[in-house]
Amino acid sequence: MNMCLDDSSLKQLVIEINSSLYQYDRDGYSYLKRSPNGDLENIQSLRQFIECRLNLEMYYIPEISEYVKYFDGHLFTVVSVEGLQEEKRKFSKVHAEMNYSDQYFLQDPDDPKDPWDLLDTIRDILGGTKISFGYSQRRVKVTVDY
Repeated sequence: MNMCLDDSSLKQLVIEINSSLYQYDRDGYSYLKRSPNGDLENIQSLRQFIECRLNLEMYYIPEISEYVKYFDGHLFTVVSVEGLQEEKRKFSKVHAEMNYSDQYFLQDPDDPKDPWDLLDTIRDILGGTKISFGYSQRRVKVTVDY
């Protein structure tokens, strides 16, 4: 896996997500933003919480932040969560995939961009379109695949 992005950036992203899990409220009172400028979203599941945090944390990776902003917090979708323990706010592994879609694309009229070019750029910088990571905060393991 040749990654243009420093591995520590993705590990930091996972640490941020995992260390925020205590904020998840199983009773439906968690509100999160998918993007720094986005609206608060009512979170109904731990999977949704992780997805929102994953998208939000992507904004803070300097190498991709200028591209991520165009997708309004909908760059990645969590497709599965292994070993989910909703009541304990734990899981064994999360699998997320990049949304190759312009559904949420925010076009800047002053600086038009092609969503597909931006998605390809993000993919190239990350080193793939799929991200998976575990729950551990001590031994953080992040995998990026195509």
